[in-house]
Amino acid sequence: MELLLQNLRLRQSELATQNEALRRSQAVLKESCDRYRHLYEFAPVGYLTLTDVGRIAEINLAAAMILKEDRGRLLHSVSRTLSRSGTRSAGRIISPCISAWR
Repeated sequence: MELLLQNLRLRQSELATQNEALRRSQAVLKESCDRYRHLYEFAPVGYLTLTDVGRIAEINLAAAMILKEDRGRLLHSVSRTLSRSGTRSAGRIISPCISAWR
């Protein structure tokens, strides 16, 4: 019985150590994610993250400004926004990229 208790305490200690390491890794990952999110959002060029069917999943501030549209309205749509007059050149630029990503 004493040996079983000792093994349980040892395992508990190992799990606590692993848990602390995971928490540190998670904090580092979150910091990295936040840094790259900031770079994406405030990049001086427009970035769109598209779904596999060509819908806008994410769009940064510069891209919304280039397309002269509210970011909220641009999300989850691509053809409606890019086919309007005044943004056709953007559509011609983005369309080959969409095809290349498929």
